[in-house]
Amino acid sequence: MEAGETRGRSRRTVYLVGLLSLWPPIYMIAFLVVVAIGAAQGGDLPISFGALAAFHLLTIVILVILLVICIRDAYQTPRLPDEKRTFWAVVLFLGNIVSIPTYWWLHMRPGAGRTHAS
Repeated sequence: MEAGETRGRSRRTVYLVGLLSLWPPIYMIAFLVVVAIGAAQGGDLPISFGALAAFHLLTIVILVILLVICIRDAYQTPRLPDEKRTFWAVVLFLGNIVSIPTYWWLHMRPGAGRTHAS
């Protein structure tokens, strides 16, 4: 690992953020499947409503944490030109479920700055 590659964060932390960024899209697909199954069964969900609500709240908390981490990174990383910082902050805020994993892949993962142009 090159010095400063993860901007003071351990590789483990950077990969944990990347792993967590996959949860919201996975949950969204799973939620839609559960709702579709429930609709096909006349309104009976295949899991309890309490469990569904708990997963939903967990996903919201994870999304808020990821948004804070990614938007903070967008404004602090030297890899991103100044004119793209606000662009990425808006994209991350508005399209978070899709844009957080995309931002992590393009700008946060170790080695990302060497393989992608900003």
